[in-house]
Amino acid sequence: MFKDKKLLILGMAKSGYSCAKVLASLGNKVILNDIKSIEEQDFLQVEELKNLGVELFFGSHPDDLLDDSFDYLVKNPGIRLDHKYVLKAEELNIPVINEVEVGYHLLPDNIKLIGITGTNGKTTTTTLTYEILKEAFGSRVHLVGNIGFPLCSILDDIKEEDILVMEVSCQQSTNFIDFKPDIALITNYSPAHIDFLGTYENYKFVKSKMFRNQKDKDISILNFENNDVISKVKLSIFLV
Repeated sequence: MFKDKKLLILGMAKSGYSCAKVLASLGNKVILNDIKSIEEQDFLQVEELKNLGVELFFGSHPDDLLDDSFDYLVKNPGIRLDHKYVLKAEELNIPVINEVEVGYHLLPDNIKLIGITGTNGKTTTTTLTYEILKEAFGSRVHLVGNIGFPLCSILDDIKEEDILVMEVSCQQSTNFIDFKPDIALITNYSPAHIDFLGTYENYKFVKSKMFRNQKDKDISILNFENNDVISKVKLSIFLV
């Protein structure tokens, strides 16, 4: 899926840097753009990406950088949905994805992926789940996602039959297409990130995307004491 493609990565940070490294190593043409100046970037990371052949544009978002020659726009989760590149990609029918979606497609076979989301308690739940599984399975268990470890940054460490415990934010799930955890858990819903997603209904819709690709053999863990979880996530599972 990600070989001999042309991709624009919007936003450096941890996820953009890790994603650019992986995609460039697979023979893709990778362009990375970030609003911060080159002086504000990590020098060693910039040099590493240059050596991998990544084209870097820092300090602005040139109007002519994105065109219909691109196969994907890989957006940093924190970048707003009304960014001009996002809107232009939609006009040009260029899929807008993120680093998690890229990493998901590059995972080895037979891994077990546990995705944990929710308005409150997701970091605590993710950490506890990881620590419990790590005690049982040792180095086969990896902590990834919104908790501070981009999936693309640890792909080289993941082997078949390993276990990934991933914290998933609403900003990440916004651009999910194929992403599917074997076990998906949601702690709760309450109004949050309305400035990013517009309405509480849209926030709940975006959060529920983590469950939408699950199959019969997959597991969904829901908070039955939270009415919004039951109404929105059950609809996403059974009616979509």
